[in-house]
Amino acid sequence: MRTELIAPVRQVTVLEDRAQVRREGRISLPAGRVALRLAEVAPVLADKTLLVQAEGAEVVDARVLRRARARLAERPEQIEAREAERRTLQAERDALTAAQARTRHRLVALSRVRAQVLAELGVDAAWSRSAPERWRADLDTLDAQQEVLDAEVVDAAHAIQLLDRRLADLDRLIASLQSPEAHLGAEVEVELVVSEAGEVTVRLDYVVPGACWRPLHRAELAHGVLSVETFGCVWQHTGEGWTDVDLELSTQRASLGAEPPLLGEDELRARPKQEQVVVEARDEAIQTTGLGGGPAGSTAAAGLPGIDDGGEVRTMRATGAPSVPSDGRPHLVPLGAFSSEATVDLVAMPERAAAVVRRVRARNAGPVPLLAGPVELVADGGRVGRSTLLYVAPGERLEVGLGPDPALRVHRSAERVDHPPGTLSRWASTDHRVTVKLSNLGGSPRRLELVERLPVSEVEQVRVELDGKESSPGAAPDGDGLVRWTVDLEPGGTAERVLAWRVEKKKEVAGL
Repeated sequence: MRTELIAPVRQVTVLEDRAQVRREGRISLPAGRVALRLAEVAPVLADKTLLVQAEGAEVVDARVLRRARARLAERPEQIEAREAERRTLQAERDALTAAQARTRHRLVALSRVRAQVLAELGVDAAWSRSAPERWRADLDTLDAQQEVLDAEVVDAAHAIQLLDRRLADLDRLIASLQSPEAHLGAEVEVELVVSEAGEVTVRLDYVVPGACWRPLHRAELAHGVLSVETFGCVWQHTGEGWTDVDLELSTQRASLGAEPPLLGEDELRARPKQEQVVVEARDEAIQTTGLGGGPAGSTAAAGLPGIDDGGEVRTMRATGAPSVPSDGRPHLVPLGAFSSEATVDLVAMPERAAAVVRRVRARNAGPVPLLAGPVELVADGGRVGRSTLLYVAPGERLEVGLGPDPALRVHRSAERVDHPPGTLSRWASTDHRVTVKLSNLGGSPRRLELVERLPVSEVEQVRVELDGKESSPGAAPDGDGLVRWTVDLEPGGTAERVLAWRVEKKKEVAGL
């Protein structure tokens, strides 16, 4: 006869594509050989990773038993809970739809009132009863009411759209729960030899697939201080729930194998020098630490999936005792937070986007690095958008953009003129000219940084020279070819900056 063992999940370490689970339970056992049964474990656990330890007894054998069970018969409570949630959401949607319909009727009535007011204005004007102040006040009142009603209609439509998505997700979940198909359940059987009767502590460790995590950040700017919160977004569909566990999130890649390269003969041969030099123009990302740039060769910079940890395995512990149910949905667990003094300025990179962006610079004041991932941006008391953040080490600077400044406009135009080589010359040249026009439509002055670039040659057969006469004053490229201007715009003011350069190449150069 087997004795039931109560051993809930105590600790979980989630990796990029799997999780290490530890269960622990304490039970009173008599002396002798005892068989224990632990029910409701993850049916997807890897059998070869199962490790059972017992304090006060010797483990003789441990094995995993799986069985098929009917999903519909064993999950009536879950189905009822989801159906109740769906009824609540449907009632909320019906109320919003009714409120939106009433608002639309009010808009129709308001349009009729506007038409009547305009008709009366015509009659009063025909009878020389001029009252422009009263007419203006009446029309302003109608405009204000229409703006309020239009906003209510838009807000209701957005809320209904979100509810429709949640209802669709619930319908799919209920359909999967009501499916008559069988699925696997699992239990662990453990045989112990107890030398003396008493309390025995049993620990079980195993690895399960179907679990992963990714970092997520939230950055809020208020009163010149940038507050950054880091979360771990955890998914798991292992078949067992993790309730009030000690949760750790690791960047370790257990499935990343490393094999030495095969060595072979490398034969060197001489070959005639090619008369034609083939070159190509490419965009090169500037790899720097800090500023969310990420280290050179990082996976985030290359756009590959996974977590960029800077080449060093990181393990972060979630605060509190979070719970992650086995539903395949994302669940946020807090990992840490810090606040740092920030500077806010305006920057324009017209080659990338025709907008002037509010840029926030701060330092990573936390004890751990910020891993690459999405970041939600909050400013002025509300959400302003979403961006991405690359690897930022502790103490390094970071940059986030809070969206474009609506009062500033940017227009960029580029011209190119080709000059073939002369009779006695081996060099062909191409003149480039970029013109950027800026305007301030707001009522307050603005200072911004304008960034343009010219190409940088890596071969001696191609030369790039800045045209100082045609370019605007202050055009001094750095080592990466970036040119920065500080531009001041008065209310209603405009500004223009020009960057001109010449690219010269020899006749034998192909590809440009």
